[in-house]
This record gives sequence, structure tokens and C-alpha cells, in this order.
Amino acid sequence: MDNVGWIVRRTVFAVVVIHCTLFSTLHAQSVLSSGPWLKIGVTQTGVYRLDQSTLLTYNPAFATADPRQFRLYGNGGAALPQANAAPRPADLLENAIQVTGESDGRFDAGDALLFFGQSTATIRYDSTSHKLTHQLNPYADTTFYFLTLSNAPGKRIVDRSATTSLPVNIASQPIITVFDDYVFREEDVVNRVQSGREWIGDYFDTDRTQTQRFTFDLPGRVADAP
Repeated sequence: MDNVGWIVRRTVFAVVVIHCTLFSTLHAQSVLSSGPWLKIGVTQTGVYRLDQSTLLTYNPAFATADPRQFRLYGNGGAALPQANAAPRPADLLENAIQVTGESDGRFDAGDALLFFGQSTATIRYDSTSHKLTHQLNPYADTTFYFLTLSNAPGKRIVDRSATTSLPVNIASQPIITVFDDYVFREEDVVNRVQSGREWIGDYFDTDRTQTQRFTFDLPGRVADAP
């Protein structure tokens, strides 16, 4: 058994070495290799706003920078695929952002940078069961984005004209005032073997009289709705 275990470990190690060699050959230099950088951590999905005072607090280099050259990089918060053959980005990807007041080439007190940040929880729609499901990232609870300055204009969110032709008549469509939302509670608190991806959340002991109450903040919930 010792010999078998040793052979398996060597085989896996050899695969890792080959993978790293290919990666270093094809992508020898990361976007993080040069320039000033600001690391931004987010824990919830939504739009984030960074004003001038916030950016200057963490990196004075943004004080005299041309905001048209702001660039934001990040790959979201989902876990990487378990299969080595599954496609994945080899480096950080640039994200489209919006910088208000950047047209004058100055980052003034009233200007701000806005971007869409994703949490480490992935929500998907299952077309077979017609239900929403979620998956937590077992390796991280924070998604990081990286802001830098470059010598060329960065990627920006573009406006889409409201007069763009569509396959349906918008005027004939109903106005949506109510929608279904999806919330969940899943706390990764304990890993019993200190390894792997199996995590346990809220603990209940053998006392059958024990109760726990979990409160959800759901603004806008329709009264008497499930």
C-alpha cells in the first residue's frame, strides 16, 4: 500500500508541474506586475461607489490622475471549476466601469467611480426543476477587485439608446411592479476535518427543546405573500 500511495502522489505532482509550466509560458506577466493598485473587497452583489475622498485616502496617486485612465480588474467571486480541463481566465479580466465627471480629465470632489461587484455566492436558475439554486465559494467569503491607473482609456459602461429596435412592442407589454426574489441562509462555520470542501453551518445539539431564530431583512416584501 505504501508503494501505491507513493506512485499516486508522484503522478498528481507531475500533472501540477506540467500545468504550472504551461501557464508560466503562455502568461508570463500578469496585469498586476506594474502600476499603482488599489485592492477592493466586496461581500455582497450590487453596485459600489467610490468617491474622490475614498480613493485618495487609500492611494494618493489617484489625486492627480486622469480618471479616463482608471481601469478595474476582477473575475467575480465564484469558485474556480474543479475539473482542470474546464476553461477559466488565465489572468484578471478588465471590468467595464462608470466614472462620473471624467470628461474634463480631472477627478474632482464631486466625481465618483461606480462598478458592479459580485459576492462569492453564485445563484443559478435550474431550467429542469424551474427553481433557483445557490452555491457558496468554499474557499473565500470576499471577492476582490483591483483598480489601477494606465496610460490609455479604460473600459467603460456604454449607454444603450432607448429607441433601439426590439422584437416586441414595448408599449404593449405589462408594467412589472411585483417580482419573485431569492434569499437563503447558509453559514460555512465548521470544517470537521480541517480540509476539503465540506462545511457545516448552524449547530443544533441533542436538546430537542432548543430553538434558534433567524431574521431576514426583506424590504419591499408584498404583504401576505409566501
